[in-house]
Amino acid sequence: MRPVLPILRAACLAALSIVAGSAVAQQVGVTAAVNPAARGTPPGGQARTLTIGQSVIHNEHIDTDARGLLQVLLADGTTFTVGPNSGLTIDSFVYDPNKGTAKITASLSKGVFRFIGGKTSKTPDGVQLNTPVGTVGIRGGIANLVFDPQQTGIPPHIDLVYGNSIQLWRDQQRLARLYANGYSIWFGPDGEPHVRRTPKEWLTILQGLLGGRSGQHGGATHLPTNSLVEQSTLPQSNSGQTPSFGSFPTPFPSPDTTILQQGGQDHNRNSIGEPCYYCCDGPCG
Repeated sequence: MRPVLPILRAACLAALSIVAGSAVAQQVGVTAAVNPAARGTPPGGQARTLTIGQSVIHNEHIDTDARGLLQVLLADGTTFTVGPNSGLTIDSFVYDPNKGTAKITASLSKGVFRFIGGKTSKTPDGVQLNTPVGTVGIRGGIANLVFDPQQTGIPPHIDLVYGNSIQLWRDQQRLARLYANGYSIWFGPDGEPHVRRTPKEWLTILQGLLGGRSGQHGGATHLPTNSLVEQSTLPQSNSGQTPSFGSFPTPFPSPDTTILQQGGQDHNRNSIGEPCYYCCDGPCG
């Protein structure tokens, strides 16, 4: 799936901001990109084929077929990419643009997903994802979530691609916690969680499922061409500008390498309740 055009994203966010503060509004997001076939079933309603720019309703169940792929954009900037043979329901979404806070509860019933947090993942306890393996909380980041070993050929797992932390809960008990980018909570045949560095082959498979296929264009009716880009204002605000040096953003500090090194030798050091840079629950991969 190609990246969403900035103009479309801005329009979607503007439309959503109108209803963000309304208690009676049922719209929780819009489809920012869609590759058929993806369907939405509102509560008590009939299933409909989703197209780009359509509203996503509170408690509407979204599902895709073997070639389906879509992005759901919320008013705070949070994005769900829903892969093939997947199911998603936005159970609740509350956004306060004045305070800059947002909270979401969503159910991921099956399939493959990528979550990119907006204000939700920057709000304490702002993200609650109910999944087949437990309840997942995410702070400040990007996560891949996989619950379909038959489709992917890899075990169910949750990747911390970028961000602060991921926590896994079952029955109000925290089972695992990640603090280091590039690590995963994965599940064996017994359903128990384990922690390991994310294998490159897992990422390759996920990129193939979530990145779209040749010939797909995210539901856009008019595809951009070189001439259209040249006629737009994008070159003046992007590639047409003189490169600026010396104004690079300050990078986030890397995790303490001594903790990373010791984590593989001392599993108890990173047990539940402690900062988990490497391994929360043995065995470690």
